[in-house]
Amino acid sequence: MAQGLDGGTKLSDLSKSIPKFTKLSYPSFNVEYVVENDNIVIHFFVPGPGIKVTELYWTSLFADGLNVVGQEHFQATKPRLVARYTEELKSWWLKAQGYGHIIDLPRYVTRFFEKLNEHMAPSLAAQSRKV
Repeated sequence: MAQGLDGGTKLSDLSKSIPKFTKLSYPSFNVEYVVENDNIVIHFFVPGPGIKVTELYWTSLFADGLNVVGQEHFQATKPRLVARYTEELKSWWLKAQGYGHIIDLPRYVTRFFEKLNEHMAPSLAAQSRKV
């Protein structure tokens, strides 16, 4: 519990420990990411308003694309690269472990998103005709 002036934890100290996610939008998905302890933590969300996606696209086709593009881009598989679907948020979570040494890490991560978006574009276009 925050104790403030008496010592102990202050609310300002707590805010410093909250990760600051960078948020981006692509036609195929919305995404936020943060680097923590040399690991890249990524949350993927369904595309923004006005873009309807089917459950097949989001839970199956996107999963396949994330697997293919993720392994190719990061040159890794389990246990260094782990992805999970979060039913409560209808989102994907990806953790790429041990990439803090990359010199231009923001560019490396956004290049991954660009590749994934390019990969998913045909699937998104095909499924949107069905919605």
